[in-house]
Amino acid sequence: MGDRAARDKSTVMWGDLPPRQISLYVGLVFLGSILFVTLSRRRKRHYEIPVRDASKGHRWCSSDISLQSMYCSVCESHLVEGLLCDCCGVCVDEDCVSAADASIPCKPLSIGLGERLQHHWVSSHLSSPCCHLCGESCGDRHDARDWRCCWCDCCVHAECRARTTADCDLGKYKNLIVPPNCITLKLVGWKGTQHLVLDSVVPPTHDPAWSPLIVIASKKSGNKDGERLLQFFRGILNPAQVKLR
Repeated sequence: MGDRAARDKSTVMWGDLPPRQISLYVGLVFLGSILFVTLSRRRKRHYEIPVRDASKGHRWCSSDISLQSMYCSVCESHLVEGLLCDCCGVCVDEDCVSAADASIPCKPLSIGLGERLQHHWVSSHLSSPCCHLCGESCGDRHDARDWRCCWCDCCVHAECRARTTADCDLGKYKNLIVPPNCITLKLVGWKGTQHLVLDSVVPPTHDPAWSPLIVIASKKSGNKDGERLLQFFRGILNPAQVKLR
């Protein structure tokens, strides 16, 4: 009986409020809802770092292939015009893009926390003149495919690859690279608009000198060479460390 009386009293009190005061309360609730949604969106944009899904293929860009002696990583024909993946360094002619996306894995952004990091070999333009194992020249014979690790940048002959240790130490830039076994990703968004974002980064325990480099550039700044700069760093670092504003 007491609860019913209290509810009746509350109803009477709201009913006794002047229309102007009721409108004020409704307006405050409406403005509060807008403020909440706005702050939520700003928080989402601030904390979510979107990353590319490397499992869906390579990140192709045009390259000055005519200035280098390069061969397609799929059909092995000599390239006059072609495309280069700026993340892993795979080179293909335009007719082999789909085949490369389907058969040649790109540099992974994440492989799972604590997983063993191994070389990610690609057949592409070799930036090192000598084989990491035997010390002989690399990249001077088309009949023998040579390989380069897109993490540590070491190069090996095809016949030397089987005798090379599988473990990768990330090479001379290891203190600047966020290893793929220190990153976790998560899928966010609704169906049809889902995308990957950076979830967490765990510092490597074996490297006290680790100081990762984050590269952010605008394609409109300077001489509009921001994208070219980012392409360079995607090949050296974990692509998750490189962002275009």
